[in-house]
Amino acid sequence: MIVRKDEMRASKAMQHRVENTANIELLYNHETKEILGEKTVHGVHVINNKTRTERKLDVTGFFVAIGHEPNTKNI
Repeated sequence: MIVRKDEMRASKAMQHRVENTANIELLYNHETKEILGEKTVHGVHVINNKTRTERKLDVTGFFVAIGHEPNTKNI
């Protein structure tokens, strides 16, 4: 899980679930630089916001999620 800041803003219960799931690696202070693949995802380049170092993650999917509450009040 890529987290742009040094902490998650999710509820404590959701943070606890993620932190205690063995197959989830948390990358704090990272951002996505590039998703690799054309028809299917085979990797992602991420960059550390503090050190500016980059690394490639071998993944087979990429999901964007920002919170659970939709901002549809003004629609």
